[in-house]
Amino acid sequence: MLGIEGVKPETFTTATQFARMATRRPVTFGHLAAALPAKRPVLELAAEKNFLAMTDPVSLGRLVMLSGPAWTGYLELEGTGYALFKAYADGKAEQVARAISAR
Repeated sequence: MLGIEGVKPETFTTATQFARMATRRPVTFGHLAAALPAKRPVLELAAEKNFLAMTDPVSLGRLVMLSGPAWTGYLELEGTGYALFKAYADGKAEQVARAISAR
């Protein structure tokens, strides 16, 4: 859908690996909104809450996590924030792995 191939999140074992998932070409909230037009309002809000423009390049892992339905805004990755990030990223990675294995 986004023209991204060769990414294998089902092999990731940590939230950090998922967050660092990247592609050779830059991806943006705008690319994601073009691929999923019905999600544009949610994606625009997620970009705004994270101080990003729809055209700012973002790593694929970060874009996926910031665009998730449970995401509510900016999260510092220190202390309690890191624990919340890890729990969210682990859940998101598990969700992606289940979806891929169901194919």
